[in-house]
Amino acid sequence: MFGAADIDYGYQFDIDMKITSTVDDRKYIENYYNGSSSIVYLAAVLKNNIYSEVYKDNVPTFVLRNEICVGTDDCKEQLLENVETANDEIPLNPYIGNISFYYFADNLKYNSNALLQYSSVKIKTTLECKTNCNGRIPSTKVLVDDTFYFDQKNPVVDTENTSIESVDDYVKSVNITISVKDDESGLATNGLYYDLIRPYTPYCSEFGEYSRYTYENGVEFTIGSQINDGAYCMKYYAEDKNGNVYASDYYILYIDNNGPSLTVNKGNYNDSNYYNQIDLSVMFTDPQSGFKEGYYLWSKNIIEAANYLTVKETGLPYDNSGNLSSKDVVSEEGAYYLYFLGYDNLDNYKFYYSGKFKFDFTPLANEEIELVGENVNDYGSNPSVMIKIDQIPAGETFKCGFFSVNRSISLEELTYVCENNKAIALPSTLEGQYNLWIYTRDRANNYSLIMIDDVLKIDTKGPGVNATISKDDDLYHITNEIILNLVDLNGLNQESLKYGWALANKSNVDENVATMSFANGETIGYPVNTYGEYKLYVAAEDTLGNKTFTSLNKIFKIDTAVIRISLVGEEVIKLIRGQTYQDEGAVAFKGDVSSGGRTSEVTVHGEVDYNKKGTYTLTYSSGEGDLLVTVTRKIIIEDDIPYLVISISLFVICTLLFSLRYFVFSGRRD
Repeated sequence: MFGAADIDYGYQFDIDMKITSTVDDRKYIENYYNGSSSIVYLAAVLKNNIYSEVYKDNVPTFVLRNEICVGTDDCKEQLLENVETANDEIPLNPYIGNISFYYFADNLKYNSNALLQYSSVKIKTTLECKTNCNGRIPSTKVLVDDTFYFDQKNPVVDTENTSIESVDDYVKSVNITISVKDDESGLATNGLYYDLIRPYTPYCSEFGEYSRYTYENGVEFTIGSQINDGAYCMKYYAEDKNGNVYASDYYILYIDNNGPSLTVNKGNYNDSNYYNQIDLSVMFTDPQSGFKEGYYLWSKNIIEAANYLTVKETGLPYDNSGNLSSKDVVSEEGAYYLYFLGYDNLDNYKFYYSGKFKFDFTPLANEEIELVGENVNDYGSNPSVMIKIDQIPAGETFKCGFFSVNRSISLEELTYVCENNKAIALPSTLEGQYNLWIYTRDRANNYSLIMIDDVLKIDTKGPGVNATISKDDDLYHITNEIILNLVDLNGLNQESLKYGWALANKSNVDENVATMSFANGETIGYPVNTYGEYKLYVAAEDTLGNKTFTSLNKIFKIDTAVIRISLVGEEVIKLIRGQTYQDEGAVAFKGDVSSGGRTSEVTVHGEVDYNKKGTYTLTYSSGEGDLLVTVTRKIIIEDDIPYLVISISLFVICTLLFSLRYFVFSGRRD
């Protein structure tokens, strides 16, 4: 407010007078063209506080007069004429209320498109009483008599007292001092400020979001601790009361006030589980000044952030390779806390807690494994056995096997698969007392080969069959003695012992072939009238109901059928020496078709010299062993003379006999 006056000439009315420009409360105004009028704005407000009705008909009248000159301070060289208000006479009526009067200095504008460089504007405002003054009111009263000055100059930065550190690489902070002065209108309140712009672009050519801060004139301040790490474009400003602004060039600042970031990938790790080894993917990163060094510590105790140096002093260096393992570092069981400490190249540090880890290095022991079973203390044919391990999930599989009591085994011998908390399908060949062996892990993946202490009595095997064969030479025999001895841990069901024969080349033979009963240790012979290659099948059952149906591991050549052999031709053949003869041989057959009967091969033994007198024998044989049968043929070789004498003698005798008969019969007729 410029030039306010309280007027009391006995009429009790107050007049508040103020002259305003674009910026309140200052004498300096800008001189530039803004549309149709100057930026200068003058206003007068008269407040009427007349309450007495005495002056109802005698109300004074006033004139508000403004005088404006532009030029020197004493207005001796006026560039503009004096200007009066449009209302020379403003009646002040107590019932009218407040009266406002505004004056726009239209004469303060561009002249011939050139800015008029005025040094000052002198304004004088006078209140004149025109009527009803009654001699008690002065004819004139100066309300405002003041000079206003133009300010078109920006604030000036004192280069000697202004410093911004040159930053070519990342630093923790930048110390800045900015000294500004303004000899005209003076610095505006909050007219000292600077901007930090991100994201940073080269040469600050593209602006992002910015944050604005204020600074104190000539007082050092620091940029760094109050902002995030990164590169910034920085520009500072100074503004005077008349709106003139100084703007600096852009500075690029690289700020790093924080330690490295840490990324820890735990994979499928669960802090409620136990582990014998922890493998983590760990990486320190610092995109500003860069990573310098790191440390880690597996601690059984909680470390507070204030004691971060403990990680460096008692921990191990971390090479930032990306992989971190507890192997060879953690050797005692229990819970551990994992801490990291990282430094960047500006020695900014960061302390990290990465979780709680539980370690277990001891494999399962017998007392941690429960063997659940039925009929395992006494022999049974179908015992139900189940392994229950609380430290691993139900349904998890592992290798297992049943072995004789107190026998040492290797891992390779475990050929069966067992399932935690589920009945084990026992092999069908177990008979006797056994230990169950398993190869499995505990809650921390410690694997071990364990023999369960419990002794299992198991009989899932049918009776064993042993045979003694008297003729075991792989030849055909008419008879044979086969002694069957069956053994079983829990005894035999004597009524179940049966045997039967089937051709050796027959497939899909079932227990129905065993129809003949026998007593254990009894001698069994060949079936009657059978010829061919056969297998002997045995069926048996023990007192627990375990069954056996098997064949002896031997092919029996049975020949209980009679071989029939006969000569082809005469049994005796007489020949004259030198006479040839074609032997007709012999034929043989044994058995019948249903039991494998066939024509039997005949073998001929013996030689005949057809040029030498004598009696020769040819032997024809078929079969082998006890079933070898033979027939013979005689070949008689004689000289040719005896044959001639005999023939003549026979002729003579026959002739004599014929003659004698004729004589006798002739005489009788006589």
